[in-house]
Amino acid sequence: MKLLSLISTVIAWVLAVILVMQMLSGNFSERTCQTACVQGIYWTSLAFCILGLIIGWVVIKKPRPRFIISTNTALLILLTMYLIMMGIGTFA
Repeated sequence: MKLLSLISTVIAWVLAVILVMQMLSGNFSERTCQTACVQGIYWTSLAFCILGLIIGWVVIKKPRPRFIISTNTALLILLTMYLIMMGIGTFA
């Protein structure tokens, strides 16, 4: 379970980096990844982030949770960033 949580964390962060690279890659018309592609990356990364958090919270009840706590912290930071992005997109 710890490995699954770690894999989910890594996938979520890699997709987050890809998302940021796509959003900052230039003018919208020149990008290779348009709106649907960016939305797909966003929602997929958000799903892996939530999946990793759920798995981490299940595993945290077992002894030696330090690794899972650090993994969950990384996922909570990413989830916060996504919620902020969603809020900005909604209210801007």
